[in-house]
Amino acid sequence: MSKKYELTTKTKLIDGHKVYRIKALKSFNTIIDRKVNKGDLGGWVESEKNLSQDGTCWLFDDAVGYENSRRSENSVGYDNSQQFGNSRQSGNSRQFGNSRQYGDSWQFGNSQQYGNSRQFGNPQQFGNSQQYGNSRQIGSSQQFGNSQQFGDSVQYGDSMQYDNSRQSGDSRHITGHDEGTGCILCIGPCGDSHRTVTVQPDNTIVVGCFHGSFKEFKQEVVAKYGKDYGSYSVCITAIQAVLRKRVNIEKGSGK
Repeated sequence: MSKKYELTTKTKLIDGHKVYRIKALKSFNTIIDRKVNKGDLGGWVESEKNLSQDGTCWLFDDAVGYENSRRSENSVGYDNSQQFGNSRQSGNSRQFGNSRQYGDSWQFGNSQQYGNSRQFGNPQQFGNSQQYGNSRQIGSSQQFGNSQQFGDSVQYGDSMQYDNSRQSGDSRHITGHDEGTGCILCIGPCGDSHRTVTVQPDNTIVVGCFHGSFKEFKQEVVAKYGKDYGSYSVCITAIQAVLRKRVNIEKGSGK
C-alpha cells in the first residue's frame, strides 16, 4: 500500500526529541469534520512508527507523537495534544486540547481525551467514555461505557468506571467498580480546605492523601475539629446515611 504521508524537513525539539512535520501524500476523510487534502501539512512525529500509514488516522495542528507511541486505524489527534512513551491510540479515538497520553496507556473505541487531562501508567479508556478537565487516569484503571471523568479527579489502582458514571471535583477513585448507580459518592466542599470527600465502592473514604475506613476517617476529623466534627459535621452525617443505605440494600438482596 502506498504511503499517505511523508516527513518534511521542518523540525523542532520536544523534551529533547526531534520531531518532524508531516505532509499528506493523498486526500482522505477523517472521523472528525476535517478532511486531509494531498499536500496538507499535519502535526508532528519523531518517526513513521508513531503514526500508521494505513487507515485514516492523522495528526492535525500541533498534535505530536514521539518515543514509542503509536496511533493507528481511525484515531485522530489535534490541537496541542501529545502522545508519547509506549502509549497506544486506535479505533475511533480522539485526543485533543492540551491532553497528554504516555506510559503504557491505551485509548481505543470511540473514547475521547481532551482538556488538560493526563493518562499514564497502564490505564485503558474505551467505549464512548470521555476524560477531560484536569483529570488524571493512572495505574491499571479502566474507563469505558458512557462514563465521564473531569474536574481535578483522579482514577487509579485497579478501579473501573463505566456505564453512565461520572467522576468529578477533586475526587479520588482508588478501588472497586463504579457503574453510575452511586458506587462512588463525592461530597464537598468540606473542611477548611474545601476538599471533596469520596466514598469508594468498598465503603472506604478518600480525601486528600487519606484513605481508610469510615471509623478511621471520623477519628482523624475528631482529632482536628473536635467531637462535634466541626465543618465536617454535614459530611459525616451524609456518609453515615449512605453507608446505612448500602447495608440495607445488601441485606435486601441477600448478600
